[in-house]
Parts: sequence; C-alpha cells; structure tokens
Amino acid sequence: MAININMVDMLATNPAMYAALLAHEIAHNVKKHHEATEKRRAVLQAGSAAVGAALSVISGPIAGGLTSVTASLIDYRFSREQEMEADALGIQLMHQAGYPLDGAVLFYGKLSETSEQGLSFLSSHPGGEERIAHVKKVIASLREE
Repeated sequence: MAININMVDMLATNPAMYAALLAHEIAHNVKKHHEATEKRRAVLQAGSAAVGAALSVISGPIAGGLTSVTASLIDYRFSREQEMEADALGIQLMHQAGYPLDGAVLFYGKLSETSEQGLSFLSSHPGGEERIAHVKKVIASLREE
C-alpha cells in the first residue's frame, strides 16, 4: 500500500478522510484484488495474443490490434468492480472503527475533483459521480442497520 504526497496534501488534517483512504486500500488487500488482477491480466494477455495473431493472419494487423483494445476494456471493467468493492468494504471498516462516514463522501468528492475526468469506460476507476452515488448508497444501507 502506498500513499503519495498529493494524497496527503489533499486530505489535509481530516482524520475521517484519511480513514476512508486507508480503509479503501486495506479492503483491496483483504479482497486480494492485486492477486486477482495479476491472474486476470495474464489470462487476458495470453488470450489477446492468440486471438490477435489469428485475426492478423485472417484479416490484417488492424483487426489483430483490436483484440488488445478489447482486452484492455475488459480489464478496466473488472478493475472498476474491484474499486467499487473496495469502496464498500472500506466504508464498512470505517463504520466498525467508529469514524464518521461523511468522511468517505468528502474523500471521494475531493478525489473526484482532483482526478482527470475522461471517458469512464476507458478508466480503471469509476467516474466521480458514479462513485460518490455508490458510496452514499453504501452509507445509507449501513445507517439503516
């Protein structure tokens, strides 16, 4: 787990926002996302290389190259699912530790403000509005318990 200086600057002195960041990263470790990502990428790369080679022979290099793009889009989708899963578990961990859950909303709001806004389907992380809506939904469900 690594936290860069930009994250530290962004979180200022808000303990609940730090808790959201750390809980999210801990959740990735608990869910073993890194291991799953490595395995998934190895399978996608092998499959993509095989299909790409076959398509290059049949249809030319452009068709072969499209398999790499397709594999990347599949990988991004799974990465986004892992991010949402880590967000949800991280919020549960914050809740169990007694941190104010609004810190998670503040954290993801700040993260959304500072991250580059591109096409969500081309990103390994969910878009800002999508992510904040998901975080609020998780918080609401915890408050109902």
